[in-house]
Amino acid sequence: MLVISKLLCAFLPFFSYCTENVVGKDISKFINCVSAVKTKVYGQVAGIFVPYSLPNTDGCVSCNLTCPLTSGAHTYVNVFPVLAIYPDIKLVVKWELVDQDGNLLVCFEFPMSIVG
Repeated sequence: MLVISKLLCAFLPFFSYCTENVVGKDISKFINCVSAVKTKVYGQVAGIFVPYSLPNTDGCVSCNLTCPLTSGAHTYVNVFPVLAIYPDIKLVVKWELVDQDGNLLVCFEFPMSIVG
């Protein structure tokens, strides 16, 4: 069973890299320049964010985004596998979307518990 809280980093009792650099950031000025979106995911283990390999890191393929992006609202959808071999663990997951140049577009963190 996978238990995921729906709290975003902006509502957690600490401020993270995500919150400080993205929340309230107006990206509408350059959204038409975004020709590609890449997904980066990390799990915080022992205080260090460790990269997690997703089967699909291309935000423009099977993630409900059409690139190049246009102005307006967008809905991003992605899933990630949680394998039976994973240990029971509580961690913070950091999810980032970056453009073709590596510029941060969106970032959020959420607490996650993996329970076998």
